[in-house]
Amino acid sequence: QVINVKQALSRSNSLLNLYRQLLDYRRKTPALQWGEYCPIDRVPESCFAFTRLAETGPMLLVALNFASSDLKVSIPELGEGKIALSTLLDRSGQVDCKELNLRKDEGIIVELD
Repeated sequence: QVINVKQALSRSNSLLNLYRQLLDYRRKTPALQWGEYCPIDRVPESCFAFTRLAETGPMLLVALNFASSDLKVSIPELGEGKIALSTLLDRSGQVDCKELNLRKDEGIIVELD
């Protein structure tokens, strides 16, 4: 199957649209540009998670699920936040980090309260 830019732009969940949203979010988010990186070690082996914090803007949680199955992650000390972006481009709203659900092969960016 051939996918060109015109087709990719018309699909809301295309890889091209994901890259465009990630670049736009990074461009306007101080924590991703020059914020302090802090790894989170208490997550399942198939998960990679870290926070980023700058002097301005919210602290961010970035959580990536590399498993081919859904995953529940618990990081209660981070409290709650709002999903800013999901790699599947179909998810938003409030989440509680003590019961964070990641779908298979999903990554999310959460703006912490």
